[in-house]
Amino acid sequence: MRKYGGSDAATLTVEQGQEIGKEGKVEINISEENGEAKIKMTGTAVYAESIHLQLP
Repeated sequence: MRKYGGSDAATLTVEQGQEIGKEGKVEINISEENGEAKIKMTGTAVYAESIHLQLP
């Protein structure tokens, strides 16, 4: 995580949608294995849209 965002955190928690009655909570765990970033995302959410994210 430090390489991409300057943080020592390995897990991020994202919460949104409470204000409009579509509560979602997602935990993102970032680790490194064999020199590659491994990203695991778990949680609950209501589908809204898809996006593609490309990291350098």
